[in-house]
Amino acid sequence: MSIARPGRFVSFGPFQLDLRAGELRRNGAKIRVPDQSIKVLTMLVQSSGEIVTRHELQQKLWPNGTIVEFDNGINAVIKRLREALEDSAEAPQFIETLPRRGYRFLVPVLPVGTGESVPTPAVDPEPGPEGLVGQTIAHYRIVRKLGQGAMGVVYQADDTKLGRSVAIKCLPEELADDPRALERFEQEARAASVLNHPNICAFYEVDEHEGRRFISMEYVAGKSLDQLIEPRRLPAPEVLTYAVQMADALAAAHSAGIVHRDLKPSNIMVSQDGLVKLLDFGLAKVCQPSGVDLTALPSGTPLSGEGTILGTLQYMAPEQLEGREPDARTDIFAFGAVTYEMATGRQSL
Repeated sequence: MSIARPGRFVSFGPFQLDLRAGELRRNGAKIRVPDQSIKVLTMLVQSSGEIVTRHELQQKLWPNGTIVEFDNGINAVIKRLREALEDSAEAPQFIETLPRRGYRFLVPVLPVGTGESVPTPAVDPEPGPEGLVGQTIAHYRIVRKLGQGAMGVVYQADDTKLGRSVAIKCLPEELADDPRALERFEQEARAASVLNHPNICAFYEVDEHEGRRFISMEYVAGKSLDQLIEPRRLPAPEVLTYAVQMADALAAAHSAGIVHRDLKPSNIMVSQDGLVKLLDFGLAKVCQPSGVDLTALPSGTPLSGEGTILGTLQYMAPEQLEGREPDARTDIFAFGAVTYEMATGRQSL
């Protein structure tokens, strides 16, 4: 059964949603809702009464996200939506959770005619889809948004102290107060900061600005490997060139006791002169190798353990899928899957 898509403006209960501008209002007063939450609300509203599956949400919003990223991200998004709608998971009025399946919008959605006007009281301007662009945080002036996933928003910025371009990674607003997300966010910087290798993105600092944590890291002018693969398979010389550099980066990480656990084309940048840079150590497993001091790492509750499935399905080794302890061989399996994809233009699974 097909459902006619609503126009630009729709209403449900006391709420009005501008689908084009991504703005939610209650009786005309604008409600502050993060961008990812608005995108999920739009999908739910456009399929009111039907189930929007977890798979559909992941493919639409976080196609390259890891399993743990998607779970954390969608849970945080739904929580923020319920807060905005004054809804409850136990007695839902608007958003119903169907365990392991998805979500359903429960109330009728009515189109608002083009001749009708929605009262718009004067409010202070709020960040739009580009988030922090144009703002200055600490000594970084945000230039443009580079991308967004379930667990991070990345911007290009100018370092006003050193006169260089950097990449700034922030947690999405939905996860800004999530202790586990904050700890995993800082773990990424700690894991990468012990590495000094030309094929691993350099991390500069972890800081906070007006209560928002961010990571400053090397800006790589180029394309991600998935962007290079997407139109076609890569020529054999390029496959070999990139594979050798990836292998060098992994060898350096493994010698420092770090297992990446989420090697995939979207986590690999290729600069304009062909230099490979390994990114995103958010799921890294840090061990205790000889010669590397990791005593500053927290000793509290682990972020993952035996039985926890972490990674991106298409690149996960069998032990990851079974929730067993990963080691360097986990990354080697993913390395093989990425190399296969470069050579053939298609995923191995």
